[in-house]
Amino acid sequence: MDGCFGKTQPSHFSISSRCAKNSIRTMVMERKQEEMQFLGVFGIYQEAYKIIFSSRKIFSQITLAFILPLLFILLAQIEVPNVLFGKIINNELELQGTEAGTKRYNKLSDHIFSELAYFWLFKVACLILSVVFSLLSNAAVVYTIASIYAGREVSFKKVMSAVPKICKRLMVTFLSIYVALLAYIAVTILVFSLVFLAWFIFIGFSNLKVLYPFGIVLLVLSFMGCVYLTIIWLLASVVSVLEQDWGFKAMTKSKALIKGKMWTATIIYFNISITSATVTMAFQNIVVHGGSMNMAGRVLLGVICSSLILGVCLFGYVTYAVIYFVCKSNHHENIEKSALSDHLEAYHGEYVPLKSKDHQFENLSMVQGRGSADLVVVNMAALLCLIVLTGHVHAATYTVGGSGGWTLNVDSWPKGKRFKAGDTLVFTYDPTIHDVVAVNRGGYSSCITPEGARVYKSGKDQIKLSKGQNFFICNVAGHCESGMKIAINAA
Repeated sequence: MDGCFGKTQPSHFSISSRCAKNSIRTMVMERKQEEMQFLGVFGIYQEAYKIIFSSRKIFSQITLAFILPLLFILLAQIEVPNVLFGKIINNELELQGTEAGTKRYNKLSDHIFSELAYFWLFKVACLILSVVFSLLSNAAVVYTIASIYAGREVSFKKVMSAVPKICKRLMVTFLSIYVALLAYIAVTILVFSLVFLAWFIFIGFSNLKVLYPFGIVLLVLSFMGCVYLTIIWLLASVVSVLEQDWGFKAMTKSKALIKGKMWTATIIYFNISITSATVTMAFQNIVVHGGSMNMAGRVLLGVICSSLILGVCLFGYVTYAVIYFVCKSNHHENIEKSALSDHLEAYHGEYVPLKSKDHQFENLSMVQGRGSADLVVVNMAALLCLIVLTGHVHAATYTVGGSGGWTLNVDSWPKGKRFKAGDTLVFTYDPTIHDVVAVNRGGYSSCITPEGARVYKSGKDQIKLSKGQNFFICNVAGHCESGMKIAINAA
């Protein structure tokens, strides 16, 4: 007994269950093409949710393989440059207080140069990796949705087989929109310059109050132009996967398709962008910078925030693919499922007729299941490590007093600096004439060391800041009164 219509016998139970799953998946996009054009924002959201829920296994695998690494890269791109830049600023402040031409001055200059090089190399590397994984994620999601629509069997192995070829097309489209954005920005700057130049030539510096709102209007229009090009690119990416065109041709095609659905696409774009930004900010402020929270709480909230970000990213990719089908329906462009199936098969190198799989499919599914489980464990372990490490990596090191070190009249040194709990203060001084004492507010104000206060005498003490107020004085007679004390509020 073969196919999907045999009696339910023990030897055919797995085949029947697979056929049932395939039936559920094809039902999701069973909506008639002419009906898709009437979907609004919430209708598109509903369709995207149905697609993800009905094929949650394959989308979970895609999320773990492509979107989770993308999340790591984006979080690293946010946090690590802040740490590097903070160190650069700290060294530059020390450089300003160091005499030019000295050995220490030259050493600090070289150190700042190397840190700047690392900073920009890291930024470029993160940018390249984020683009690559973004394209990989988009390719995998669009291919999967198209396979579901065409009634094809889709597995993670097939997705991985098709993704490399799809990515080549998506990369060309990405570079095309990048060139278009650069040209748009150049034209915008030119227009701004000509408008302001003409204003000052013909009107002069009077009526500047009128110029400000006019400039704001120009900025808003320029921003909306960037949003428009971004939406064109998102739709062009789907066109590049499902049609013969890519690059500038895909952009032209998407520009024509989006007509009549531009407002819907814009609302969806802002909804997803704002939601993603909100969750990311919550991750930064609560998980990474939440110094007062214990590690278990930070890990738990980190997992919750990370899961939300992953869900929003996946939902966004699926939603933009649904918008493509809505736009095609809105322009009465019929999509032949057989032709789409042949087009997708071309990504595998040759056309193979679709047919039911035998027990080898069961073995492959078991192997993929084990592989997916391993992937879950590895990625979740990496996620926990990221959450734990970001809190430590973000800590900065400051040399108290800069190049002068811990000395008299150092009480104004903390001004203008932002400290966080976990940052390290380095006190450099001559231990034969100075020391460092951690005191409370009363001891700081009165320059009297309270009983039980901790005293440091190594000459190069490293002290981690606690959250809240931190006070340090020199216990040698007369030194604290001469400004050898600091008060620091660590956020």
